[in-house]
Amino acid sequence: MSSSSSDSSSINLVLQSRFPTSVDDQVRQCREAYNKASADGYKRHTIQLLLPLIGATELDDWPGGAPQMMDAALPLVKNCFSEAQQFQDFVLNNNVDEVRAVLVQQESSKDDACAILLPTADTVVDVQQLDETQVGPSRNLLLVNPQWKRKTDFANKNMNPLASFFGGGPAKTKEELIEYIESNYIPTYYCSNVIIEGEQLRILRSYPSPWKVYLFKGDDWVLIGEKPVVTTTRTNQETIQPTGMAQQDGGRLFDFGLPNYQEMLSMIKNQEDYVPKSVTERATSAFNF
Repeated sequence: MSSSSSDSSSINLVLQSRFPTSVDDQVRQCREAYNKASADGYKRHTIQLLLPLIGATELDDWPGGAPQMMDAALPLVKNCFSEAQQFQDFVLNNNVDEVRAVLVQQESSKDDACAILLPTADTVVDVQQLDETQVGPSRNLLLVNPQWKRKTDFANKNMNPLASFFGGGPAKTKEELIEYIESNYIPTYYCSNVIIEGEQLRILRSYPSPWKVYLFKGDDWVLIGEKPVVTTTRTNQETIQPTGMAQQDGGRLFDFGLPNYQEMLSMIKNQEDYVPKSVTERATSAFNF
């Protein structure tokens, strides 16, 4: 490896591990994580992005609901594919919040990809059908800001509305749908806000980095803790190994070791200058969050 290639790799590693300071920075970081994971053989990804608010009111950040969130997510997702030749988006399921899919056409068809915006548990059967009939195992499939958190989000029976179109197919049980998600998708990129005891936190994971927790102090975000991504290897995929929150609450889906409330609270309290916020300060933080 040349010196310039080594320097470039070192710079990319630093960029991947730092805190994203803007929407563009988040997109760039997500793109790098996705490309790296894909190059390493991972083709099924979950992506969690902080969406820029559009049309927010004093009472509701998203008065237009899920469709409005998809409008905010669409340009971010497209920007993650900087070398795409063409995009084609369509409604995945007309009966479920008009969940949209984006087909990404690259110069070579083998590099084509598909992203599903804000998929719900009710659309997983459609996602799996799309996966098996159109995307295929060698192309990338991304679930962007999936809306499920618990196993109870999945119905006991989920009939496949595309079955007749694609030549038939059995109904999917709740367990089969959960198995499909937990066994195939890795958290390639994750950036999310949370508030604990009045403290504003952000959780970041950018493949191949560990989970990182940042605390907002003054006017900056400070790294206060890290946690390894919990993985096992099965057919070259990061898969099921219940731990942490997923182990404590059998209703939760496998979360790859996502830092839980108690772990993040400990990170906060371990800060040398930690001072508990008053009830008033907590209420103010929650209101402004």
